Amino acid sequence: TLWLVTAGTTAGMMVTDGLAVFAGQNLADRLPMQWIRRAAAALFALFGVLILLQGRLDLVHHPVSRQAEPGTPGSLLPLDSR
Repeated sequence: TLWLVTAGTTAGMMVTDGLAVFAGQNLADRLPMQWIRRAAAALFALFGVLILLQGRLDLVHHPVSRQAEPGTPGSLLPLDSR
C-alpha cells in the first residue's frame, strides 16, 4: 500500500502542477506580467493579514492565562505532576 499511496500522490501532484503551469502560461499570454505580480503580492498580503487576524481572534477566545486541568488535552502538565 505504501507504493500505491506514493504513486497516487505523485500522479495527483503531476496533474495539478500541469494544470497550474498551463493556466499560468495562459494568463501570462493575456495579461502583463506586472499585473500578475501585483495581484500575487496583494493576495500574499491579504492571506498574511487574515492569518494574523485569525491568531488574534484565537487569543481572544482562548487566552493563555486559562489553564487546563493536568493530564487533559491542552495542558502542559502531565497527569501526575508531583
